[in-house]
Amino acid sequence: MSRLGDRQSSRVLIALDPAALAPAKAAARAISELVSDLRPELIGLFVEDANLRRLCGLSCVREVSIDTGVERGPSLELMESQLRVQRIRMERELARTARLLRLPHHFRVARGEVREALRTAVAQTDLVLIGRPTGVASARSWMGWRLHELVSMVPRTLAIVSEPWRVGQSILAVCADNRAGQAALAMAARLARVENIDLVVALPHSHPAPAQSSMVVTLARNAPLVKPRWVRLEEVSADRLAALARSADPRALVLGVTDVQAASKMVEAILAQLRCSIITVRPEPAEGPTPAGNAGSG
Repeated sequence: MSRLGDRQSSRVLIALDPAALAPAKAAARAISELVSDLRPELIGLFVEDANLRRLCGLSCVREVSIDTGVERGPSLELMESQLRVQRIRMERELARTARLLRLPHHFRVARGEVREALRTAVAQTDLVLIGRPTGVASARSWMGWRLHELVSMVPRTLAIVSEPWRVGQSILAVCADNRAGQAALAMAARLARVENIDLVVALPHSHPAPAQSSMVVTLARNAPLVKPRWVRLEEVSADRLAALARSADPRALVLGVTDVQAASKMVEAILAQLRCSIITVRPEPAEGPTPAGNAGSG
């Protein structure tokens, strides 16, 4: 599996759930810029749900037409035809996005349990991008998984992209001076540079002054011309972030993840309060044993 930290290549999985929005052109272009120097490959996954085939074999299952109210037994042939139409539509959408971004792409069709097929695909991916309509809260799911659950599944970066993308005047990063915070700050700085908008960096109250930390080095390396605005958070909570977001007007909120369970709960709460895009970043595993962290995000 390729890794973002290898600085060689990366695998970008774009949501192709027919019930989800396809990523907008501007959003896909902006997110792809974050890995443009890593020769990214767009990955499309279409899962033919094995449970649908099982249902077609049950005599007790009935289909009811919404328009006419007519009942009938499920048809395996009709179901396969509908799946084929959806697969072709999704494959064309991926190809269109790949042409727009001038990136290689690969479309794969899997048959089996949807949740397990998705879990396997996500575990082999560096960046997962999912569209979220404006106004949709935490109950939104993707192929059987609630959005916040994906925080722990995605090994590197998860981008929950609100549609439309170009709303908001800044990139808001929540960072501590640790490996996760450094990774989140690097991504936020690159995104602010690409989008040519302000960068707001929220630090935990106990965090040292920026000039005394390695954050200045991270900014200089990833976006030397971006001048951040540093703010303090008395408490890193969903309510505090929502209050800060009302003043920062972020296009995207970037969170560094150390404790995936705590970060998942944070994202679930944020989804219900904020309408901006949310990006979670997990750093490369450190070499050797690493003591368990107690921070949820940042």
